[in-house]
Amino acid sequence: MAAVVESNAGTDRDRTTTAPSVTNTLTRLPKTLITPARMFFRVRRRWYLFRYPNLTMAQDVMVQGRLKIRGKTHVTLGSGIRIRQTVRVTGNGVLNVDKNTMLNGCWIIASSQVQIGENCLISDCGITDNDYHNLHPVDRHRKPTKKTRSPISIGSNVWIGLRSIVLKGTTIGDDSVIGAGSVVHGAIPSGVVAAGNPARIIKHFDN
Repeated sequence: MAAVVESNAGTDRDRTTTAPSVTNTLTRLPKTLITPARMFFRVRRRWYLFRYPNLTMAQDVMVQGRLKIRGKTHVTLGSGIRIRQTVRVTGNGVLNVDKNTMLNGCWIIASSQVQIGENCLISDCGITDNDYHNLHPVDRHRKPTKKTRSPISIGSNVWIGLRSIVLKGTTIGDDSVIGAGSVVHGAIPSGVVAAGNPARIIKHFDN
């Protein structure tokens, strides 16, 4: 779980965020297993880079589960990212995930662009920037227009609960939490808990 320390001075705000690192995770192992574990994850990273030409990952990404990328989706994984269970990515667009974020069994459709900030906890939820079908009944079975897709932006230190769905055009501010089973569309500000279908703010964190 990420921890946040904040200090306010006038109108300026200094913000420092820390999260468990891959190094800290490995040091919990017996000393005799640390080196073999590093070699294991290094080999896995190289295999995934060979398997998916449009994948870019930092040298310390830890794939503890499985990563499946379909189509020509461009995926960039920053330093210290942990992948658990099976993470599925598709859409032929762009997915960028910043450092120290954990992806835990989620599925992500990036037809245009999905941006996930640093130190996030992304549970086994769904994130999709595409409706894949036109909304109006007359156009529903016709070729989807550009209106069916819109980028998603998730800030830093965001926790998205299990079985939630984040829809196209959504923005979620830093330090916010999305409750389990929520359906999120639109703008969620920083420092709040939002839950429900549709997701509504139910709590503000004190500064």
